[in-house]
Amino acid sequence: MYKGKILKFTHQYAIVCSDSLAYEKIKLKPQMKIGQTIYYFEEDVIAPNSETVSAASGSSSFGRLFFKAVPVLAALFMVAFLFNHQIILPTAPAVYAVVSIDINPSVSLQVDEDGDVTYAEGKNNDGKDLLASLNLIDLPLEHAVESIIRAAAENGYLDKNKRIFIATAESDDQKIITNMVESFLADSTTDDPYTVYVTKVDYTLYEKAEKEHVSVGHYYMDSVTEVEDNDLFDEAVIDDVILDTEAPITKHTPKTETQEMKKQEIEDKQEERQDTQEQKKDNIEIKQQEKIETQEQKKENIQEKQEEKQESVEEKQNEKSETREEKTTTKEEKQADKKSKSTNK
Repeated sequence: MYKGKILKFTHQYAIVCSDSLAYEKIKLKPQMKIGQTIYYFEEDVIAPNSETVSAASGSSSFGRLFFKAVPVLAALFMVAFLFNHQIILPTAPAVYAVVSIDINPSVSLQVDEDGDVTYAEGKNNDGKDLLASLNLIDLPLEHAVESIIRAAAENGYLDKNKRIFIATAESDDQKIITNMVESFLADSTTDDPYTVYVTKVDYTLYEKAEKEHVSVGHYYMDSVTEVEDNDLFDEAVIDDVILDTEAPITKHTPKTETQEMKKQEIEDKQEERQDTQEQKKDNIEIKQQEKIETQEQKKENIQEKQEEKQESVEEKQNEKSETREEKTTTKEEKQADKKSKSTNK
């Protein structure tokens, strides 16, 4: 491990003055600032230009002494200059967006506004091992994500937990990078049985995550649930977070699962349609039966009325017949009485 102070930035690297007063080019990392004292490793050092090395090695002893003295003279000059002048020093290039992929390997990608990867970092040992075999710099984001998922599958990380958690943090309020990820997943023709969760988080969470040396996705999940770190990305935990906190997490189910769901939906609709048709048929039969019963009832009512009318007619006829009989009897009696009186005379 080495120690040094940051003197200057370029778009490709930071220039550091080490404790041994040597200038070195260091890979850019988030949170770097001018004048900051940092610790770095040999793999963080960018190798010097070969022509510069050969020129320095072929110079005279005076030249070698001069080059060794340059860092000291430059440092003294800078201290004197800063002491007498107030200047504005350049700041580290801003990171446009960060995309973290958490499976078991935890990987963080820095992305420019065009969606190309500018820096890749493993956030745990598995993540570092995974990136060791991948070269993601300058790749379009969707290709980098696809490469990471494929490598994770090939190394057995997706054998047990077939879920992937992707978090995006963008330096502005837009969702350019997030939409890139969503579009890539929507257009993907792969039939891999993986469930992928995607969420956009506030950019400040990325800055906090860097201080904790974890991915922004890990930091976000840790802030919204109280489960242990090993269980943060379990599918049930993420689903509970979506339900309990109404978090803006979209869930992309496997293509095969989606097809099965669509097939089941079609079958359910066909069954519903069949049930509806059978119900309609039953309703028609019921209505027809009710209509027949109604017609029979009407027929019976008509017949009863006809019978009642017939009975009424017969009763009237009987009454008339009885009346005639009574009249005839009365007439006969009167005639008999009259005859009897005539005889008595």
